[in-house]
Amino acid sequence: ETSPDDLEDKFGEQVRTFVEEVTDDKNLPKAVRKQRQIEHAKGLSEGAALIKLGDKISNVMDITKTPPTEWDAKRCLKYFDWAEMVINNCPKVNNNLENLFFEVLQSGRNSITLKQG
Repeated sequence: ETSPDDLEDKFGEQVRTFVEEVTDDKNLPKAVRKQRQIEHAKGLSEGAALIKLGDKISNVMDITKTPPTEWDAKRCLKYFDWAEMVINNCPKVNNNLENLFFEVLQSGRNSITLKQG
């Protein structure tokens, strides 16, 4: 695991700050971490919001293409709903990326729903 000091040494203070903003506290239960992502999204800096947006785009695309083996369609759709709540609470920082997120999200929902049946 990379420490915050290692991040700062290699990439600078700004990157360290962004990473700290978007990193979950793994000591908390998963449900609490997920709720905190929704709540804390409002206060993200522009850089951290861009990272969060890119992360959610990537995750939705991955889940759509290759869902985790233990996830059924309902679980995938639940993740999509949660990711949408996080992004809806983020500061609006890049219209193109935000539009891409919602396109990927809709495509994912359509794909998972079709696979379901």
